[in-house]
Amino acid sequence: MKKKVRKGVCRFLCGCMILFMSPCSIQMISAETVEETEVAESEKAEVLEAEVLETEVLETEETKQLEEMPDELTSSVYGSAQTWYPETSGYFILIVRDNAGGRTARYRIDCNIGERHSNGINYRIYYKMYLIGGDELGITLEDREYYTRHDNATSEIGAREYHLPVTFRLPELGHHFEGVSTSNCYQTYFESMEEETCSFVVDTNGCGMTPWGDDGAWHNDNIEVNYLENRYTIHYDGNGATSGTVASQPDVLYGKQIQLQQNQYKKEYTVTLDGNGGTSEAEKLTAESTFAGWEDHNSFYYNGIEFPWYAFDASCYAKANQDLLESFGFNKAALVKHFYQYVIQGRERRISSPYFRLTDYMKYGGEDLKQAFGSRRESYLLHWINYGYNEHRVGIGTIGVPEALSELSVYEDKAQVLNLSSKHKGEVLLKAQWKDAEVILPSAKRSGYAFAGWADRKDAKEPVYNSGDKVVVTENQTFYAIWKKSKPPVIERTISIQNGTDGFYTYAFVRDGGDGIKKTAFAVWSENQGQDDLTAEWQVAELGEKGDYFIEGQNYNYRYYTSAIKHKNEYGRHLISIYAYDSLDGYATADTDFCYCFPIIFVGNGGLIDGEETKQESRYYGTPYGEMPDAVRENFLFLGWSTEPDAEQDKEEDKKPDVIWQEKELIGEEDVFCHAGEQRLYAQWDESPVIEAKDQYYSLTDARSGRITEKMLLQQACAKDRESSSEDNPDGILKSGVDEEKNTVFCVEDYTEEEWKNFAHEGTTTITYYAKDAVGNVSRKQVIVYLVDTTSQQVEDKEKTFRFISEKYLDTITQDSIWRREGNYRQLEEALQRNTALEIWNLSHQQMNEMKEYELQHNTGKMTEIERFRNKFIHCIGENTEI
Repeated sequence: MKKKVRKGVCRFLCGCMILFMSPCSIQMISAETVEETEVAESEKAEVLEAEVLETEVLETEETKQLEEMPDELTSSVYGSAQTWYPETSGYFILIVRDNAGGRTARYRIDCNIGERHSNGINYRIYYKMYLIGGDELGITLEDREYYTRHDNATSEIGAREYHLPVTFRLPELGHHFEGVSTSNCYQTYFESMEEETCSFVVDTNGCGMTPWGDDGAWHNDNIEVNYLENRYTIHYDGNGATSGTVASQPDVLYGKQIQLQQNQYKKEYTVTLDGNGGTSEAEKLTAESTFAGWEDHNSFYYNGIEFPWYAFDASCYAKANQDLLESFGFNKAALVKHFYQYVIQGRERRISSPYFRLTDYMKYGGEDLKQAFGSRRESYLLHWINYGYNEHRVGIGTIGVPEALSELSVYEDKAQVLNLSSKHKGEVLLKAQWKDAEVILPSAKRSGYAFAGWADRKDAKEPVYNSGDKVVVTENQTFYAIWKKSKPPVIERTISIQNGTDGFYTYAFVRDGGDGIKKTAFAVWSENQGQDDLTAEWQVAELGEKGDYFIEGQNYNYRYYTSAIKHKNEYGRHLISIYAYDSLDGYATADTDFCYCFPIIFVGNGGLIDGEETKQESRYYGTPYGEMPDAVRENFLFLGWSTEPDAEQDKEEDKKPDVIWQEKELIGEEDVFCHAGEQRLYAQWDESPVIEAKDQYYSLTDARSGRITEKMLLQQACAKDRESSSEDNPDGILKSGVDEEKNTVFCVEDYTEEEWKNFAHEGTTTITYYAKDAVGNVSRKQVIVYLVDTTSQQVEDKEKTFRFISEKYLDTITQDSIWRREGNYRQLEEALQRNTALEIWNLSHQQMNEMKEYELQHNTGKMTEIERFRNKFIHCIGENTEI
């Protein structure tokens, strides 16, 4: 007979397990832990609808399996002849959903009551769990057998009164139970919770495994169990670093890949090289350790076993087995799981740490282990963890082991890692690993001694290290030069001779000091470049050439040629150190220098220098020009020297060269001479302004009335400056007065209006025109001013007046005056002599005043002004003119 079982409703909550329990069934939902969120009513309806459909599918599969079960199995499910209370036998249903992976599993847990406990009260409970639908997710029972419980273990329990305990284990490593709720439960009670397990008790309340209640319905309890991914913290240790720090990484989520911090530690030492009476090529060196990676010596817990680093090193296990590195990267949990499944429980032979390979330990660990464990791999592993490493047993052989295995046991800088700890709130400490700090010891020099090597004690007699040796440094350290006395050569004199722009020779006379002359070497470098342009092997490459040389009256026996190209065409000062070595490598040294010197030709450029058109001097390359010669030229101001000559053009008048002035950059005394080869410098000139002015005539009346102003005087002259010429002003005419914009001046020097007003009678005076151009070149020109009395005189006809003009003033009136023409003057003279008037002007007193006013405002001596005057007063001409 088949018993009908009513299935409970499946409910799915994100990040929790929900257990539905009745005296006859338990339904449990489990999922990956994520935050519990609220959903809208419409979304809830869609989820419930999907859940019901899914449950119906699973129930259909379960019913089919139950129907196909043999009778002997179904009888054990619903009751057994061996059970004291068959009606208390039954099964639980466990439904698990993996929300992250979108998978669902349905498990059946058979529950049978067995024999009575020895206390005479409780009974043994047998559980058996297996998958009946969906995907296998790995949910397990902590134990297979339990005992019923009662509040009072000494009293007799009724036939239908049971307390049924059950404990579930989380399927995923790296997770922990976060909380449990049984607030809405009627028969199910929470008992205890560990990090990875959770226990409950179901009280049948005297109902056995049958329904209760008047309505005959199943009364189910809902149990919510929340679980979350673990979080851990990564710390960093400099492991002997001398400076720097690296911040910790807190709250690293299990299952989430993270990038390790970039190393900021430094591990370096100072090496001091004491010349010990001589001079080392370097006084101090820095020995810097290279960062090798982060060492992970943290234990990992898996399947109830603590794996210390010397049994399992994740980075070593991945790097020593490239297929695993490609598959898992630095996922420590995945690597541990692979190690356990395929090496410990399987047959694979893999290196798991720099000190351990399981198959090697089984072979070389000891005969006592072979007798004790046989071929049980896990026993060997546990022995190595607990005893073998500390007993210094052989955990790994040499066959098939890569060199420098310990170098594999690190994570690289900024490596991507995953699941470094499976414990909640675990602490992971990564230590920086360093390669050896090394320095290469240099050579040293001491006049009169041969360098023997280096020692770590000042009073050492023999060297420990040679020049060029690599030395490992583990602390700040000082090395001392060791010397042997010699009789080195003597360098008596040196001289350097320039070879144009191509280079220079350095000559030296070297005398044997007693131990012979093995060689000479010339270290040459430019002051500008420093020793950067000196070859590293100069002691071998830059050897002197032996010979007999006679330079400037003295003998030399060694020379060396310095090519300008070899030294990057640097023509400034060069520093030269000459070394003469004896047969014991003792040496003598002499220092000298050389600087290229080139000629400068100063060109007068239209002027003269010390009476000559050119003058030659010389300058050292890279030094200031300093004081330079002056040049002179008539009517020109010497401005200085430039590398550019003046262009020339022909004058139209006499076809002689005429300089076209152009402003150029001048070379100052502080400027540095940087010209390889001969340089020509050209004198630069500024032509003095040219003032065009002649002697002038004014009436005494003009002077006394204040009409002779500076403006009027400037109108009678002109100042021209060739350097001020432009398209708008081709003649370079200077503006009257002060032109602040162009920095020019054209004025009458020392002009005062009162001096003119104070003239009492006719006479002469001088004025000086002053012109200054933009560069300060000044010109002056003095002219004579004649003041004449030109008051009206009466002629015989008393009713007529005329203006008297003396013949002696003919050549002093303006060029455009009508009286400048001799014919007009003669005609006027003849008319005056005949007493015959050419024109008769009848003027009233008012008209005469108007003419005077007009004359004050206009210069009527000019031809154009006379025409305007006649046009204005033409109505006054004629005998019959009305007065």
